[in-house]
Amino acid sequence: MDDTTKKTAKTYSNDVGDPMDNPSYTHHSDSPTAILVSPPLTGDNYSTWVRAMRMALRAKNKLGFVTGDITEPSSPSQIPQWERCNDLVTSWILRSLHPDLASSVLYGKTAKDVWEDLSDRFHQPNAPRLFQIKQQISSLRQDKLSVSTYFTRLKALWDEQSSITSLPPCSCGTVKSASELIQQDRVMQFLQGLHESFSTLRSNILLIEPFPSVNKVYSLVSQEEKQRELNISHISSIEASALVTKRTTASDFQRWPGNNSRENATSRSNKNCRYCRRDGHTIEECYKLHGYPSRKPNNGKPLQNRVNHAAATPLHVDGSLLSESQPSNQVNQEHFQNVLAMTSTGPCHEEDDWTG
Repeated sequence: MDDTTKKTAKTYSNDVGDPMDNPSYTHHSDSPTAILVSPPLTGDNYSTWVRAMRMALRAKNKLGFVTGDITEPSSPSQIPQWERCNDLVTSWILRSLHPDLASSVLYGKTAKDVWEDLSDRFHQPNAPRLFQIKQQISSLRQDKLSVSTYFTRLKALWDEQSSITSLPPCSCGTVKSASELIQQDRVMQFLQGLHESFSTLRSNILLIEPFPSVNKVYSLVSQEEKQRELNISHISSIEASALVTKRTTASDFQRWPGNNSRENATSRSNKNCRYCRRDGHTIEECYKLHGYPSRKPNNGKPLQNRVNHAAATPLHVDGSLLSESQPSNQVNQEHFQNVLAMTSTGPCHEEDDWTG
């Protein structure tokens, strides 16, 4: 019996103490419709997708089904169990693909076949992918993004770059120096893509000694962003309070007696004078009965001009003729008020009632 057969036989033996150590074991929560990773594979994100998928399958002890470490057993009694696990892993892979990609690998015989098909199509050599990552890093800008979103996108590119160009292990201290240079380079890349509103903070960070790490720089910029948000919120609350105060003052002015022309017009329309039979005022407010105030103009002329004009114009009042030759002092005050009342042309109460 070769090593592969021994490994497979051991894997499917019933002597395993913990069932979780058996790759053929399926938990009741292991549904074929489960989505292990997100976002799904679209083609361009293969490097991140395959890394996330490996971690998910390893956590469920099913990674051997796609790497070929767990092959179909030779014992007929173990084949149905292996097929069930193989179909389960294949379903997980299909559920983690874009629908167009899933239909292209649906007829793969095993999970390993599907896995290798995707690798052959989308796996890129390190050099072209590294060039693409560096290009994306250099062109990434914050613009309207928040500091957190901008840094997260940048860090994802850094991590993928590190997975391609990892430093070799070393105990002489060279690796530490190289790591510090990488950190400094990342700080520069992060500061270059920041919005110009952070230019002052950027200048201050570049003067810090010793030079801070990229995480420390992100913390400083994030604190500055939050402080600005608090200031904007405070200013907005002050403006809102001022607006409410302005509206309240205007509303109070409109409710003050005499300040609402619509209410005054409504109240005047409900009044009727029993003396002159006109609307808009009562008998207590009738100018024809009580006289006109000297301060009120009429038709753009002072009241005294109307008095002189009335005294100089012949008028018939109660059958008698008043002419220019008659002195005005011969007309008593009551009679003169009646004359003025007859020459009036409108309901003279408010200023809006004077007609011209």
